[in-house]
Amino acid sequence: MSSALLNDVIYWIEIIFYFILARARAGHGIRSFMSLLGLILFTFYVIRPTIMWIINNIPQGQEAKEVHVVAIQLGVLVLAFISDALGLAMDTGPILLGAAIPGGPPLGAAIVQKTEYLVSQLLMPIFFYRIGYRLNVFSIHDWTSFSTLQSIIVVSYVSKIVTVVAAAMWCKIGFKNSLKLSIAMSIKGIIDLLIYSRWRNTKLVDEQAFTQIVLSMLGVTLVATPLLQLSYNPKISLRSASTKHPGFKSIQSMPTNSETFRILCCFHNQESIHNLINLLEASYPTQASPIITTWST
Repeated sequence: MSSALLNDVIYWIEIIFYFILARARAGHGIRSFMSLLGLILFTFYVIRPTIMWIINNIPQGQEAKEVHVVAIQLGVLVLAFISDALGLAMDTGPILLGAAIPGGPPLGAAIVQKTEYLVSQLLMPIFFYRIGYRLNVFSIHDWTSFSTLQSIIVVSYVSKIVTVVAAAMWCKIGFKNSLKLSIAMSIKGIIDLLIYSRWRNTKLVDEQAFTQIVLSMLGVTLVATPLLQLSYNPKISLRSASTKHPGFKSIQSMPTNSETFRILCCFHNQESIHNLINLLEASYPTQASPIITTWST
């Protein structure tokens, strides 16, 4: 996933530079580049240290204050306004702000907890509705351009699948898991829709190409999602696995009244503790078969 994120970041940087260089005048492109560079420096050398100072001043074990969360939410609007005023895409500033905020508690988890419902249940459906509203299936009339662009789209997806499978197998991952990974990485997300919408707004693509790209993305998602759900089966028969592979150890394979079963629990942040407690409760320790846990950070 880290490799996928790095690949997407490089892709976004290339897209940004393309938009800058595609300006009608060279002076406009240089000003856009300097504006973007200044916004990046301001975000990571002014806003991020401020956020880290806020996090360091939050007492250990306590959540972030409401004023901090509200301030960051207002910061999203402010950076969107600044990005638009500088001639950049409005989503550039909020994306940089999100990248500058560390994930997890105390601040990142509080922001997710207080904004996730609003974003997932209201803002994202409105965004998807807006994208769907701009689609026009009847705009597809130039079948020569349609076949050319569709060939490029198919080749790009096939190339990505083949490349990911080859790279994963080179890392000694099984073919089935490599294929699942390649299919999962072929699914596009909201950032890609933002880029496509930006292309449409700047007239980089016409209505037919925009509709075709979004529908192709939707088709791949509709096919890949059920394939991954059907191919992934987390239910493993541990008893049969223990019988077939004597070296395979599990809680179910432990005999009753055996020696104490020991578990080393490692957690990175507060969110991990709840999941580990659920795991220990599901293990069902008893006096006859106790479980001794050792915690490590």
